Amino acid sequence: MDKKLIRANFRKKNYNFSYDYKIFKDIKKILKINKKLKNILLYIPLKKEVNLLKFKRKLSKYQLFSPIMLEDGKLKIVKLRYPLVQKKFKVKESISKRAINKIDLAIIPSLGVDCNLRRIGFGKGYYDKTFTNYNNLLIIFIQNKQSLVDFKICSKQDLQADIYITSNKFYVRKESNNECRRNYIASYCSNFRINHRLLHCKKNKRCTF
Repeated sequence: MDKKLIRANFRKKNYNFSYDYKIFKDIKKILKINKKLKNILLYIPLKKEVNLLKFKRKLSKYQLFSPIMLEDGKLKIVKLRYPLVQKKFKVKESISKRAINKIDLAIIPSLGVDCNLRRIGFGKGYYDKTFTNYNNLLIIFIQNKQSLVDFKICSKQDLQADIYITSNKFYVRKESNNECRRNYIASYCSNFRINHRLLHCKKNKRCTF
């Protein structure tokens, strides 16, 4: 099965449901534990994607940012400000223009992940090109329904999650070097109590667990 077919199947499956609040509660648990996460990237959702913007007021003590698509295939991170404007691919963007270089947490939509928690997205590569070389950044993929394949289908150029959250499961990447081996990722049910040991970032390193 190729990546294009998996992407089509995941997209069809995932867009039939919306579990915004359920997923937001898991995000809040993470923020409550890790007090260092102050600057948060939120994507502006397409129709039927998980919509965390509706809980913007509950995130008022954080600095919120959003992505803007650039011509070179990368994203510019700007402050989230309204009104939103619609750009290409029917994606809405913030009216802010000033680029921000420092974020602590990136919450990114996905259509699915492979056994390495690498992202199957829309195929344009914007997030991959932008965040691959970021340090001290916690990356969380979210989606309505679990769409995880148990084999390797993504390349090392595809962005990898530290945490993958769905409506009924919570996945944490346990190691940084192994690939598609048993116990490489840990899964938990949606009512799992997140503890401090799951969230530990070393200086100039990707987050480890």
